[in-house]
Amino acid sequence: MDKETLLQYLQPEIEIINATMMREFISIKSTFLAKVIDHAVMGGGKRIRPILTILSGRLVADTRTPPGLPKRQI
Repeated sequence: MDKETLLQYLQPEIEIINATMMREFISIKSTFLAKVIDHAVMGGGKRIRPILTILSGRLVADTRTPPGLPKRQI
């Protein structure tokens, strides 16, 4: 699987993670601090661990899905 295909596959998770992170920024009162944090946190590579956590959770959940319930395709 090439990089573009992988990113396309992970896009829904990336969007959820980005939205969650951005919601946390709303409470920051200082414009300067918000810009610094945005630059530090939203830079590349900061979503690798959250994506791996989500994918790992899916693997575990799929192995424990009760009989008769559909499993999500990974």
